[in-house]
Amino acid sequence: MENFFGTGTLVFGILMSSIGLSTQVYKHYKEKKCGWSPLLIFLAIGVYGFRIIYSFIIKSWFIIIPDTIGLFFSVTICVQYILYSRNKKAINT
Repeated sequence: MENFFGTGTLVFGILMSSIGLSTQVYKHYKEKKCGWSPLLIFLAIGVYGFRIIYSFIIKSWFIIIPDTIGLFFSVTICVQYILYSRNKKAINT
């Protein structure tokens, strides 16, 4: 039963991180603006970062893999926020 729910967590976590967050990254890239607030970006990076560390402690690959993908895309969104807010300021001056 543990493997069933662990595998489900792995599959849905990968789908959420790779499909959900990657579409946000693409949308931000296409529009050249980031629609996320800095607080939400910071919280996403914090959640994924701490869950990865916790997953290593408890040795749970079911959580490490999707959270690593989520952390990557969250950091990408953070970079987009910085770049696009900088571009917006440059255009307005």
